[in-house]
Amino acid sequence: MKINIQILSEGIHEFSEELSPDKIELSETFNASDKIAVKAFVDNFEDSYRIKLDVKTELTIICDRCLEEYSSPFKESGEQIFQIGDGEYKDDDIEVLPNNTKEIDLRNLINEVFLINRPIQNTCKDDCRGLCSNCGKNLNKTSCDCKQESIDPRLEKLKAFIK
Repeated sequence: MKINIQILSEGIHEFSEELSPDKIELSETFNASDKIAVKAFVDNFEDSYRIKLDVKTELTIICDRCLEEYSSPFKESGEQIFQIGDGEYKDDDIEVLPNNTKEIDLRNLINEVFLINRPIQNTCKDDCRGLCSNCGKNLNKTSCDCKQESIDPRLEKLKAFIK
């Protein structure tokens, strides 16, 4: 998504676009299963542009515990200030663009929204039982007859004190 800044008057402008998932670089653990709806609110003030993005899609995610795919809604936002040339604002959070900039490419900001707002652990449900560590069966679907040895091998010698 690119915003042509040459035609913008001062004030707030709204842009909407639906992007295909292949236009965005997502993590290997999740993909957008549908179109990605992006709304951009652009506030033009004194050679600077504050851009707020609202990103909405349906994600297909691989569960970290059972390795099954599941769908989850994604609706998050992000914000960035772009400054054209050396202006009065000096801050690490402000992205400075060359004086001859005609449009702002929002692809990196959209990717950032996905990266910052992704869950730390992807689980299909809160009580996902995962895979059996011995036979690899999905414990959400079937049970297994494996003997569950819960002793950490590093602590095996302490077992002698229990007897």
